Amino acid sequence: MIDPGLLAADRSRVGRPLSFVKEKARIHDQNIAG
Repeated sequence: MIDPGLLAADRSRVGRPLSFVKEKARIHDQNIAG
């Protein structure tokens, strides 16, 4: 049985892959700058 919470999280992540990657890159840049 697949956890519906995981399924929903996966669907939202797949729905916004570019914004997700951009957000991760932005946080990564902040960590380097900080």
